[in-house]
Amino acid sequence: MSTSDQVKQAYADGLMCSQSILKVFGPRYGLSGELAGKIACGLAGGMSWEGQVCGAVTGAVMVLGLALCEGTASDELGRQTIQEAVETFTMRFEEQFGKRSCAELLNMEIYTPEGYDAARQSDLFNRKCPGLLAGAAAILEDVLAEYR
Repeated sequence: MSTSDQVKQAYADGLMCSQSILKVFGPRYGLSGELAGKIACGLAGGMSWEGQVCGAVTGAVMVLGLALCEGTASDELGRQTIQEAVETFTMRFEEQFGKRSCAELLNMEIYTPEGYDAARQSDLFNRKCPGLLAGAAAILEDVLAEYR
């Protein structure tokens, strides 16, 4: 199963976008799927349903950190590399999808009770998010290959 398909399956199994990305990619870098789900849980809906940065993007940024940065104060090269990799990822995501804001990608004010309810009733999350996740996973694979 491709990484894109694994991410879509994690979403279909009930995880949110950020959780799905981090759960699938995290184990490559020593992060368990369970811990990945916990870490990314608060990022759902563009950081706790505020409609801000899409969870597929925030999940990918966390994966890039796991892959490219030592996480120490002295890791200047890692910080520079991660910054460039995140820039590359977000640029490509926006080129493919036009935006990186959850609300704008879904064209719905999910940060309001009415908008969230409308999105759920119209099955918007299940219609749009799997495609965003698959695209993000493919872009992330490419960026990881370029920067590793």
